[in-house]
Amino acid sequence: FVRAEEIKRLYLKDEPLFLQEASPENLFYQLVAGIIASKKMVILSSKLTTFATQKIKDEANTLLDLNANSALFYLLSSGTTGKSKLISLSLQNIYSSATGVINTFQMQKNDTSFLNLPTHHIGGLMVLWRAFFSSSAITLNENENYQFISLVPLQLKRLLDHPEKIASLQKCRAILIGGALLSAELKNIAISQHKLIIYETYGMTETCSLVLLNGRPVGEVQVKLSSDSLFLIKGPVLSPDVTVDSEGFYHTQDQGKINPDGGLQFVSRADLLFKSAGELIDPQEIERVAKELCEITEALVIPIAHPEWTNATTLLYQSNDLQSSKAD
Repeated sequence: FVRAEEIKRLYLKDEPLFLQEASPENLFYQLVAGIIASKKMVILSSKLTTFATQKIKDEANTLLDLNANSALFYLLSSGTTGKSKLISLSLQNIYSSATGVINTFQMQKNDTSFLNLPTHHIGGLMVLWRAFFSSSAITLNENENYQFISLVPLQLKRLLDHPEKIASLQKCRAILIGGALLSAELKNIAISQHKLIIYETYGMTETCSLVLLNGRPVGEVQVKLSSDSLFLIKGPVLSPDVTVDSEGFYHTQDQGKINPDGGLQFVSRADLLFKSAGELIDPQEIERVAKELCEITEALVIPIAHPEWTNATTLLYQSNDLQSSKAD
């Protein structure tokens, strides 16, 4: 049961809720209380500076004033599939996404998920909701037994350097990998050498987390490729914010391909953005900021292949003193 004082406090305020709880338990209390109180809620990182928090709050208040849709939650996209921005999600989005994964893995009350992703982004938030709708458990203790865990490839690579952590992963019914492309080499090590049960995922905040598991659509979601090989997505997980075509499909900027087994696979972004350590980098934004410095006259950001981060972000610049021009 949600604590009565939380609901009472929320009912007394006729304004959106800005939640910045460091504790997943407290955040979930606030979310459920907010639903009961029919509140609009914006989920923010507890680590944001005061200035950054106020800037996002101003943006959110403007957005909420203009947005009369069924959204309950607003949270910042992680930046792994586009420039970070506020995305709205409805309770229907949350329920459809959670139950799609629950049914796929037949999650039940005896299961436990290890929560190691931030809950102010969709990846971590949906771990909480899957546990809620399946009556299963959450743990923050890596020494406890757990059956499900979500990781970016960089996290997986680092865990494989520790034998005691590999033993925990070997007990998992599903290790969900997302946020960046899983290299064939790392996948082979995880599966062939360590016998881990790996599921490659694809999704974004606009789709309320993952919509593909090992290249196959999850739940009631439909995913296909356009004539120019971009992912098109349709289903009840789509944010009320997104624009869809006449058939109800959301057009992403992510390029994909069809594997020999018929499954779909993410290939790359269709724009200049690239991923580094699971985060999407906007080179034009970095170039713009760099050129605002009085010492720099030209700037160019390019990705360079990196064995651990997928791509290293490299800044080439020219300064007023030509002898100091270099790459970092």
